[in-house]
Formats: sequence, C-alpha cells, structure tokens
Amino acid sequence: MNRIQSLFDLKGKHALITGGNSGIGEAMALALGRVGARVTLVARRADALAVAQINLRAEGIACDVIDCDVAQIPAAQNMAESVLISQKRVDILVNAAGVNLREPFEAVSEEAFDTHIALHLKAPFFLTQAFAPMMKENGWGRIINLASMQSYRAFAN
Repeated sequence: MNRIQSLFDLKGKHALITGGNSGIGEAMALALGRVGARVTLVARRADALAVAQINLRAEGIACDVIDCDVAQIPAAQNMAESVLISQKRVDILVNAAGVNLREPFEAVSEEAFDTHIALHLKAPFFLTQAFAPMMKENGWGRIINLASMQSYRAFAN
C-alpha cells in the first residue's frame, strides 16, 4: 500500500463523475479509482467516454460509463434515478462537467448563456439534490464541485 492509499482508502465506495471523459474529471476518476473507488463517468461524448473507460480499466479501475448531457436537467435527473436503481449508491459526486464557450461579451447569445447556467449551476444543484439524501441516510458522502479559473479571473472573450 502506498502512502496515499494508507491515508485515503475508498474501497467499497462508488464515485460518479460528470465530465469524467476528459480533463480534470478524468483525472479525478483516475485518482479516486486508484484508491479503490468504483467510478461511473458521465458525459455527453460517447466516443471520449469509451476511451476514458479503456484508460481507467487499463489501470485496474472498475469503471462504468453513461452517455448523458447533464445540462439537460430532465436527462440528468433520469440518469441519477437510474444510477441509484442499478448501482444502489453513490458515495462521491464530482461535478466536473463544463464548457468553455469563448465569445465576445456583446455576442453571447441567450442559448449560450442558458447552456452555461444549466451545466455549471443547475446540473450540480439537481444532481446534489438527487444523491445527497442517500449519502445522509448512509452516514457518509462527499460532493465535490469544480469550477473553471474563469470563475475568478478574466480571460479574453
């Protein structure tokens, strides 16, 4: 057992990671999986999900994938309900899904704005609402909400 595992053992825990098919979400899945968690990756790009699943399984990590656009709140709620039925529990929720629509301020459309709000605010809220009661009932749970550097630092466009 390495030093990290001795401090941080998640054997028997199940982690659901939105945006788990790339970037920080995939890195979180790798880190949680390496310390024993079974992971479920949720993202909208099935091809990238399949690649991430192959990579995680190559590391010996138990990994399932679900193709779902969590910005579509009814779809996200249906996904959460299905996971609770099939997996029986989610101990760790990582909200890492995000988009980076770089448009000049004056050109941001209502559709692009709504996408940001749905993905970065509504989806984490409603997924937390779906999984937190079970975490409370089990007496253990963790919810990790990730945000972009753009939430506190200005970037061009």
